[in-house]
Amino acid sequence: MTRSGDAEPVQLTHLHDEFLAEVDLAAAERARITRPDGTEVEYFTLLPRRSPRRFPVHLGVHGARRTGGQGRRTWDPPDNCRRRLRRTAPQSRGSGGYGQEFASACTGDWAGADFEDILACCDDLVERGLGDGDRMFVSGYSYGGFMTGWAVGHSHRFLAATSGAAVIDL
Repeated sequence: MTRSGDAEPVQLTHLHDEFLAEVDLAAAERARITRPDGTEVEYFTLLPRRSPRRFPVHLGVHGARRTGGQGRRTWDPPDNCRRRLRRTAPQSRGSGGYGQEFASACTGDWAGADFEDILACCDDLVERGLGDGDRMFVSGYSYGGFMTGWAVGHSHRFLAATSGAAVIDL
């Protein structure tokens, strides 16, 4: 598909028509919250289309502080959809793609305001009735692994966690 200005999308190929006829792709949702200090934080969620509204939440914390991260390693749509999990990927302070000031916001403050941003995104999801706050799982790789370890050490809200290549022994 391609877009040009306000034109409608135009399908260019039909390479995956057979595959798409057999699967129910997950819908992606974008949401924003405003933190008490006025900082706007964006997060993305993914959910199979035929799921109930309240379901377990998989919080995927991306690594790569300041270098773009953007949740690339936190998205595993087929796996999460098969397990009927609401996958959420916060773009907390320190994430790239939102300007230099935002990207530098966690420098010298690891697991400070960025950790609070991540928890606030989870709270927003639960408050909107889209996730079960009693059934939450957290995972991450690299800095996301560090935040996963921090989350289970500083919060009782997560029932399970998976940390990969965590930056822990500073």
